[in-house]
Amino acid sequence: MEQFALQEIYPEIRKIGAQLACITPDKKPLPAAHPLAQVATQMGVGPAGEGRTFPVLWDEGNRVAEAFGLKHDFSDATKNLYRAAELDLEAINGAEAGWTLPLASTYIIDKAGMIRHAVVTADWRIRPDPNDTLEKLKQAIADQE
Repeated sequence: MEQFALQEIYPEIRKIGAQLACITPDKKPLPAAHPLAQVATQMGVGPAGEGRTFPVLWDEGNRVAEAFGLKHDFSDATKNLYRAAELDLEAINGAEAGWTLPLASTYIIDKAGMIRHAVVTADWRIRPDPNDTLEKLKQAIADQE
């Protein structure tokens, strides 16, 4: 859902000369009948980045997440809960990713590749407010001028 909010501030991000990209392990969209897919459809955002004007990149096998130390595994009990909700992460993300997901994270990285701001949380429900992220981005740009 964070991507929907980021889409709202994307024009301002581009206006100040920055770029936004999303990285996701999702290679297979949820079935149209799935409740989460229905929410996305109601919000005007479909699979493969439809409805977003910023790049949505596929992290095959969660390799980028692993490189950043953000990849986490699911316990058997959690796998069973997901399966009961008809969410098979192996089917959605591919067998190479298995039952892993990246931690929710937001980074501001400058042109030299330096991380200027980072928010990482194990609780996927806690995300930074996009407007706060935009302000941090503006500050990072100002600090480099």
